[in-house]
Amino acid sequence: AGGDAVDFYDTLAAELAASPASVGFPLPDGTTAARQFGSSELQTVIASLGYSEGDRMMLLRALAAASHGDLVPLMREFYVNLGIDPETEEPIPGSTDDYSDALYYAVECNDYAIPGDTPEARAEFYVRAGDAIDTEIPDLASIFYGDLPCAFWAGNPPTERPAPLVAENIPTLILGATADPATPLQNGERVYSSLSDGYLITMEGGPHVIYGRGDACPDDLVT
Repeated sequence: AGGDAVDFYDTLAAELAASPASVGFPLPDGTTAARQFGSSELQTVIASLGYSEGDRMMLLRALAAASHGDLVPLMREFYVNLGIDPETEEPIPGSTDDYSDALYYAVECNDYAIPGDTPEARAEFYVRAGDAIDTEIPDLASIFYGDLPCAFWAGNPPTERPAPLVAENIPTLILGATADPATPLQNGERVYSSLSDGYLITMEGGPHVIYGRGDACPDDLVT
C-alpha cells in the first residue's frame, strides 16, 4: 500500500464518505459494467473480513490493490460476503442458507432490554446512545446500529444482567484470541475469573472462534 495499511484505509474511507467511486467491473464476456463503491460497501467488506486469518490476508491484498487505484478486489469481496452474483448483482440462491437474521435477532434481542415504553422510544434511546460511538469510534461505528431492530423485536428480555456464571463443579473451557474482532478477549477473561472449575485457552492473534479450525493446540486441548 506504499505505507501503513491503516493510514491508507483512513484516506480511502474519507474519500468514499465524501463521494462513492465509479468502478469498471469486469464481466465474463470481456466487457465492463459501471458500478459504484462507497462508504457502506467499504465498511461491509472491512467488517466481514476480520474474522479469520485467511480473510484478513485477502483484505490486505484488496486494500493494496485499492492503493494503486484498483477497487475491483474490494468490490469482489463485497459481493462474496453478501452472497450476491457479481455479474447480475442478484442474490445467489442458497448462498446464505447457513445464516438466519431472524434466528440472530431472536437470540440477541432477548439478551437484555432497551429502555423505553414503546418501540419508538426504545429506538430513539438506541440511536442517541450511538451519538457518542460515532464520535469516539470513527472506524466501523455503523456496526453499533446492527442491533437497532431489537427496539422493535417482540419478547420479554431481562432488565438486569444475570449474576456471573459460576458453573459449580462443571469443567468449563473459555477460548479466546487476541485478534478476535467480535468477542473481546477481556470478556472471556472476566467469565473465566468467576468459574468454579474453569480453564482459559488464549491464542495470540488468531481468528474468531479458535476451536475446530484445524489448529492442534486448541483442538487437542478441547477434545
